[in-house]
Amino acid sequence: MRPATPQELHRIVTQLTRQGRQIHAIKELRQFTGLDLRTAKAVVDGVAMGRDMWSHPAMTRFRPADRDALPHTAGPDLATRVRELKAAGREEQAVHLVRGETGMGEQEARTFVDSL
Repeated sequence: MRPATPQELHRIVTQLTRQGRQIHAIKELRQFTGLDLRTAKAVVDGVAMGRDMWSHPAMTRFRPADRDALPHTAGPDLATRVRELKAAGREEQAVHLVRGETGMGEQEARTFVDSL
């Protein structure tokens, strides 16, 4: 089940991450891209927080040349993703997501997460 294209890689990494199999997602990503462990983990952590893997700077060189070939990446808004993380008992990740996408400080982000 090795990905042959960036689109397949995107599907596999996203699917494994959503299944809670981040280690496997990191392994697939590293085998396809040759990224170091730290960078691959950062990409997968971003996917786990609701970001698209192509948004990570290290993934720029692996994106398909044909932008129309990319999977549709528009997803739920920040509040929806935070609610989903909270419902899954992952409040710390929700706070981290808010801080990363908004630039809020720790306390501001916690207040935002708690308000949802």
